[in-house]
Amino acid sequence: MGRYAGWIALHAGVSATADVVLIPEIPYDIGAVCDKIMDREARGRRFSIVVVAEGARPRDGEMVARDQGAGREKLLGGISERLAAEIEERTGKETRTVVLGHLQRGGGPTTFDRL
Repeated sequence: MGRYAGWIALHAGVSATADVVLIPEIPYDIGAVCDKIMDREARGRRFSIVVVAEGARPRDGEMVARDQGAGREKLLGGISERLAAEIEERTGKETRTVVLGHLQRGGGPTTFDRL
């Protein structure tokens, strides 16, 4: 989620105390992301949490799309895997990705949610 608006990723990142949150509204610099991760490592923090909206894109780059059917909007996906691979290559740190599905990010709706 987060094709053109990063508010869901931003709120999830704040809630999870993420160290980096990448949203579509602000193109990211992979060097700055890796610097943040390595700075945490130097301070004894052996892990970092990076939250990525599906529409996040690098500076001077494009959104990552899996498919684009005729006459359809791009089917976004794959940014987290691409970003994880690049972080691992640049930092030498093991990376893992988790793509939240509808059940993971939603849970049971409250009455307010249903309305």
